[in-house]
Amino acid sequence: MQKYKAFSRAMKLPEQMPRVYQDGLGRVMQVSNNKHLLRMKISIPDNVYEKSKMTKEIKYKIDNAIKKLEREYNIYLDKIEGEFINSQDVFLTGGYIDNEGLLRHCLIINYKKDFVKLEKKMEKLYNEGKMAGKNFEDYIAHEMAHILPFQNCVTAEDYRKVRAELKQQFVGGVSGYADKSEDGAESLAEAFVKYRNGEKIPNESRKLIEKYISPWRREYKST
Repeated sequence: MQKYKAFSRAMKLPEQMPRVYQDGLGRVMQVSNNKHLLRMKISIPDNVYEKSKMTKEIKYKIDNAIKKLEREYNIYLDKIEGEFINSQDVFLTGGYIDNEGLLRHCLIINYKKDFVKLEKKMEKLYNEGKMAGKNFEDYIAHEMAHILPFQNCVTAEDYRKVRAELKQQFVGGVSGYADKSEDGAESLAEAFVKYRNGEKIPNESRKLIEKYISPWRREYKST
């Protein structure tokens, strides 16, 4: 399955995933409105949940947000881990090379964050223009936007090239968080959150979403 996925990314071919997932491992085939949906069987591991000290309700919201994003986009999220990170970030997303030399994607939960306090503060940060998101679904959408542009990358070098390319395409005025970073990947992720919520974003950001994210939307057709 992994070799097939890597080959499809490298050759930019559409994946015929029903051939791969018939055994129900990794992703499972489900039918909804007579259309086949491939859904990841991925959620916050129990050990990460317990160590993060988040509530069951918050875990449910985060897991549900991941599932919702995956229903909208073909997302290659391979695992979720937790770490004590000296950063203001709630989540971190990045690529890594596995033992077989394949590029994978991981979502990291920051154990140092107080998720209960954060949830109460999210809407305030949004109203002040500091963040584009106002709930955990928005924050997860932000992180998925850090994965989607790299899904045609197979090697670490591929990943670095796209990362450098994105960094240079910063668009200001999306959020205070993105403006502070002056990083194109962050302004794209914040713009994607607003895009999903039907909010106004700069035309430059819309074009970048069309280029880097929209091709991964399920049943997407370019115009």
